[in-house]
Amino acid sequence: MIQSKPTGQLVLFLVALALVVGVLGSIPSALNSILGDIRHPDHQLLEFTPKDLSPAGTYSRLEVAVFEVDEVAHTVSMLISGYHFCAEDCADYTDRIVFYQIDDNDSKSNSMPSSESVTLPHSGAEISAKITLPLRGSVLTYPFDSYHIGLGVVIERTKADKKPKVLTPEETKGQLLITLDEQIARLHMTDLRVIDPKTVKPAKAEFEYANAVIMNFERPVFLKIVVTILVLLTVMVALYTMVTQPFDQLVLNAGAVILGIFGARSLVLSGFPSDVTLIDTIFSIVVLYNLTVLTFRGMNHFHRTGNLNILPWAKAEPEKPKTIACPECLSNIPAAAQRCSFCTSVLPPK
Repeated sequence: MIQSKPTGQLVLFLVALALVVGVLGSIPSALNSILGDIRHPDHQLLEFTPKDLSPAGTYSRLEVAVFEVDEVAHTVSMLISGYHFCAEDCADYTDRIVFYQIDDNDSKSNSMPSSESVTLPHSGAEISAKITLPLRGSVLTYPFDSYHIGLGVVIERTKADKKPKVLTPEETKGQLLITLDEQIARLHMTDLRVIDPKTVKPAKAEFEYANAVIMNFERPVFLKIVVTILVLLTVMVALYTMVTQPFDQLVLNAGAVILGIFGARSLVLSGFPSDVTLIDTIFSIVVLYNLTVLTFRGMNHFHRTGNLNILPWAKAEPEKPKTIACPECLSNIPAAAQRCSFCTSVLPPK
């Protein structure tokens, strides 16, 4: 006769099987992503502006290194370094390069975007400056969050009359060479789009960007896989413990389960404050579930031990008859039996 399996045990088995298969199936992708991260060059320059410097005139050669992203404050910091060559005819004016934070839909906006500027020296001195601009994106969906930062650049020239003038794209041509470098931990630049500056010019702006680019950043694949697996396993172990453990052991282990959940949180979200991601919400729900189940099972436990008849599903269970093992076939038989019902051997007197 085939004994039917409890539905709850079958569900737990299938869930555990799915997790094991998912972990094993994700290993190749995770390893490939890790190897790609190792092979990723530490210093990779990407072209922002065309290579059309004028060797005989005034020009600037700059590198923009994106080195810090604050996902919570929604800012990105960049280091501007390079040098500026000034011809003899530039002593009567001062140039500065203005970097604007742009978006694809800026052409529909009437306001000017945020900006930071770098003043160029008259001599050929080296340039080093840090700028910080707003970042688009949200950490809520970590590790599947993504971010983008757009840069629009112009040269603003101030002459002796102190009236600044933004050079047109034609006037800027040949004076500016900018390369980009990404040096962010746990974020990769997945896309770099050099776009037509006219498409992102604000509606009421009196000038056009000389050059414009949009950069997109995402988490590496291995981080997405590892964090997802850790969260799923933590949640499943916590739920499994609450459902399967006897009540007396559950009371002793409940604190360890809750502390383990927040230990897992510190493992996958150590760089973020609390309550900024969906993972925080998931872990909080699991803790609430565990405490609710613990309270419910405690209510049932005390109802049974007190022989109460208030809750129909939590009545005291009838005492099970005592059994002993048959010395011949080791089958469990009632303790009061004189003969084994399986091998029919006579039991020794009690």
